[in-house]
Amino acid sequence: MQITEELQHIFQSRSWLSWVVSAILIVMVSITYYYVRVSKHTKPNTNIDQNISVQQEEAVEKHENTSKPEKKERQNTKDLIKITLIPGETSEIFLENVAKKLDINATKLWNSYQVLAKYPEAAISADTYLVPPKMNEKKLIKFLLASSERAYEKLAIEAYGIYDRTQWLRILTIASIIQKEAANNQEMPFIASVIFNRLKKHMRLQMDGTLNYGKYSHIKVTPERIKTDTTTFNTYKHRGLPLSPIGSVGKQAIKAAISPAETKYLYFMRNKDGVHDFTDTFKKHRKNIKKLQ
Repeated sequence: MQITEELQHIFQSRSWLSWVVSAILIVMVSITYYYVRVSKHTKPNTNIDQNISVQQEEAVEKHENTSKPEKKERQNTKDLIKITLIPGETSEIFLENVAKKLDINATKLWNSYQVLAKYPEAAISADTYLVPPKMNEKKLIKFLLASSERAYEKLAIEAYGIYDRTQWLRILTIASIIQKEAANNQEMPFIASVIFNRLKKHMRLQMDGTLNYGKYSHIKVTPERIKTDTTTFNTYKHRGLPLSPIGSVGKQAIKAAISPAETKYLYFMRNKDGVHDFTDTFKKHRKNIKKLQ
């Protein structure tokens, strides 16, 4: 309102040049006046930097909190002890060694296995496990059996679409013989074919490896053992498969038992190179025997 009255006064009393100068001054005054009013009502946002700092602190704290369990887990892993069940080893000897390594009671460990295991042998899969020191015997067996069951179930479902324990016991039994007899993984499907071919013909398996059960795992089979052993593990006397596995088995032996090679082989003989020669007749087998005599 005041600015309008001043303009009217200029138009009435002053020359045009004075009017132009006055107009410029009035515009400048108006701009200054506007700026001052706006500045009074506008405060700088000093909280922005503070908010950023708070967010950074929260992010760091969150990262630290997230890292703590991971660091703890890594630390706990370092405290674990590695135990390995070698393919072909028996549970009795394996658990005896585990008891010594973990400083726990061997008798309690073996008793827990006998009570909880679904198979008399090979219920624990040949593998490496990480366990805490001085773990409770029963809990340790439960852990080893549960881990093995998961592995067996996965293999069974992949092969048959179902995990039938009666069927799987037969597979583990055959696989345990393969594991004892094969010189390497490449031979396993051929050893498996010999087992299946002899079973089809109702021939005794007559394999030394079946007598390396339990406490006899590392004891050489002698003619005396063959004469005196009356268990089903003595396949020189007993016809068919043993009633249970001989020892632990690895995946390769299981796969060979599930999918044996298609051959007519009935015999195999370890040669001077430490691997086996396979034959389909006893006459050929005798020739391989004479090579070593």
